[in-house]
Amino acid sequence: MDIKQFVEQFYTLWTQDYWRDEIFTILLSKNSYLNILLLTSKDFNPPLFYYLTKTVINIFNDSPFYLRQIPLFFHILSSIFAYKLSRIFTSKLLAILYSLLVLTNTFLFYYAFQLRPYSAMVFLSILSVYFFLSKNKLGFVIINTIGLYTQTYYLVFYLMFFGCEKLKLINKHKNQILFLNIKTIFVKLRPLVAKKYLWLPLLFYLPWIPVLIMQTISKNESFWLDKVSLFEVFNSIATYLGDLNYVPVLFSLFILLIFTIVTFFGYKIISAKILKVVFIFGFCPILFSVLVSLISPIFTVRYLIFTVPFLLLFFIGIVAQFRYKLKFIMISLLFIIVVTYSYLDYQAFINPTNYRYGYLAYSVLSQVQTKPKQIITNEPIRYLGIKYYFEKEGIKTGNVKYFSLTKRFPHFIGDVVIDKKEIVNMYPKGKDYIYLGEKDF
Repeated sequence: MDIKQFVEQFYTLWTQDYWRDEIFTILLSKNSYLNILLLTSKDFNPPLFYYLTKTVINIFNDSPFYLRQIPLFFHILSSIFAYKLSRIFTSKLLAILYSLLVLTNTFLFYYAFQLRPYSAMVFLSILSVYFFLSKNKLGFVIINTIGLYTQTYYLVFYLMFFGCEKLKLINKHKNQILFLNIKTIFVKLRPLVAKKYLWLPLLFYLPWIPVLIMQTISKNESFWLDKVSLFEVFNSIATYLGDLNYVPVLFSLFILLIFTIVTFFGYKIISAKILKVVFIFGFCPILFSVLVSLISPIFTVRYLIFTVPFLLLFFIGIVAQFRYKLKFIMISLLFIIVVTYSYLDYQAFINPTNYRYGYLAYSVLSQVQTKPKQIITNEPIRYLGIKYYFEKEGIKTGNVKYFSLTKRFPHFIGDVVIDKKEIVNMYPKGKDYIYLGEKDF
């Protein structure tokens, strides 16, 4: 393959069709700034990422080549600040390796090309921990306020800072804690309350709290998450470290095995500072989500993507404690993992898995002599893709219809971007429409 062919293939793959959730992002972001605020209040996430997407659409257009620069930009920033975070604990060499692990990790890389707020969450979480440890209070407040208005699950991450501070206090008074009365305990915990910078992001988030409560109440039976299982939790760790979704299972198991062995033998020698960061921001959000899910399911792998950099930091923390030959061996092993990650990322990039809605729209319309007035489908999970790409192919806006006898569209699929007029419970009397059912996909 010559350079010209590579560039053409690269551009084609870069601009692959959007998947359903990305199309939801675009349809929502094409509203006015006020309507974005109103629509997100009825959905699940805060409006900030949609504001950013709208701004890029206004400046350029809704081409994947431009819009997918947004998550990629955050992914690259994550790698840069991963280096700065690691430098607080380790040498330059290990910080570079950690930065490369974050940059090439297959799970993080996958979402670096998805027009959703996940890469932004990762970047904001790394930066906020960096500001927290470097005592940059203003940066801490600004970044975490932005994070809280970017993705709802960022709140889970932010609550971990209170756990981090409380752990400090418990550790400081661990020899006295059983003998303290309530009044004394309150006095000991007063420093936690006194840290205004820790509370300020939540204060700025207060206007959204009533909306979050209403979103939680309205989750009801239509929510797509099921009760969490032990296998799902185990699988999530494997996914974060090796991504079982699109890489060889043996590689994922290899990474998980290394992580398990290193955890078993290394947790006692790892620096206490690194271990605390890994535990608080890597494991605790997962544990918290699992415990909440016993009451109401909230555990899902991609929403906890911000834990990945801190799980990877565990490897760096262990290697930092080894000396001489053993350290060289461990660094070499980390380098092999980075190289393997990179190869798998390349394979995933040149073999995209997104459903080709654009090709579907083009092929369906190219097979008919006269372009139909309407497109009708009863597939809710496919509807947004059909709507977006058939309208791109010239079907009049609003003439792509969803068929439902109850005239209801599933809330969790993104009903806030669906006009009620787009939902029908009767087929047109004429034949000037095309029906797309399950067998057409």
